[in-house]
Amino acid sequence: MRSVQTSLVLAALALVSTCMTVAAQTTTPPAAKPHPLAWSAAQGKPATLPVGQAAGFFVWHNGNTVCIATTDQSAAGQTFTGRIVVSNATITNPTGVKLEQGDGFTQPKPNVLLLKFNTHLGVDGIKFTITPVAATGTTPVRHFLRMNLQLAGQPTTNIFIGPNSTQATGDPVTFNLDK
Repeated sequence: MRSVQTSLVLAALALVSTCMTVAAQTTTPPAAKPHPLAWSAAQGKPATLPVGQAAGFFVWHNGNTVCIATTDQSAAGQTFTGRIVVSNATITNPTGVKLEQGDGFTQPKPNVLLLKFNTHLGVDGIKFTITPVAATGTTPVRHFLRMNLQLAGQPTTNIFIGPNSTQATGDPVTFNLDK
């Protein structure tokens, strides 16, 4: 009798093991992280900023000066927030552009910038300079800019990059500043 029970237990364990192996093989792997975008893709101001016609973030740069503008088509306005972080670099000279009462930004660390704008039919924005940290020794230093941008408290794909206003595929958006 023990032999039959032992055989049944072993068969059940083999079946469970097989099911677990099949389940492990058919599980969808986690989505790959998007590759950083080349910084050169954001070089140049958009040909047109659809002020009062579209809700979104517009991001571009000229040299080391970065510009982020927000627009909205609603007279009621929407809240645009962001966290900008650079690695192996510092953010200097942050300056608000067309900000009204209640709009603002803070810089809690030399490489971090936080923004919050309530944009109506117009445009709000910020510009700042990125100063890369130079490499010491023979090891190259990689520089990145990561932006977590939210519209009405939610991550958004209403992020438009460079002179052609190419729409980002998601939030956050990361740029490789060395390309």
